[in-house]
Amino acid sequence: AIRVQDSLIVDYVDIWYAAGIVGGANSRSIVVTPSASASMAGWAWEFSGVATTSALDGSGSSSTSSLSPGSVTPSVANELWISGALNSTNALTAPTGWTDGGNLNPVGIVQADGGYFIQSGSGAINPTWQGTANEPCSAMASFKPVVVVPSYFTRRPPSFVPLNRAA
Repeated sequence: AIRVQDSLIVDYVDIWYAAGIVGGANSRSIVVTPSASASMAGWAWEFSGVATTSALDGSGSSSTSSLSPGSVTPSVANELWISGALNSTNALTAPTGWTDGGNLNPVGIVQADGGYFIQSGSGAINPTWQGTANEPCSAMASFKPVVVVPSYFTRRPPSFVPLNRAA
C-alpha cells in the first residue's frame, strides 16, 4: 500500500492493491473498518493485464504542498497508474488525460478524488490534479503489465522423403 499524510488537516491518501486476484464469478469483498473518529471515501477498480506478482513498480506523493504527487519514471512500458488526492474546501478533478473516479466529499470540507491512467510508452509521469490547492495531499502508484513470453518454437509442416526400395 501507498500512504501519504496531509499533516495540516491530518488526513491520508492511501492506495491499496491486491495482485493475482481472479475477477468475474470469483468475486472478492473489500471491507474497511475505520476507527470511530474517522471518515472515509474510496474507489474500487478491477483491472486485467496487470502483473500477478511484484506488480507495484513506482510511487510518488506530496504532503500539504501540491496537487501533484511528483514525477515517477516506470521501469517498463505500458503501465497502469493510479492516483488519489484530497484537498480542503475545493473540489478536485483528475489530471488531464486520466479517467476520473469522481469527486467525493466524505466529511465537512474535505474533498477527495481518485483516478487512473493506462500509459502507452515508458516516459515519466508527472500528473497534476485539477482544482485550487488548499492544504492538498496526493499519492500515485504505477503497476507493471503482465509479461507475455514469446514462443521461440515454431511448428514446421511435416516433410516427406520418398524411400527408394528395390522391388
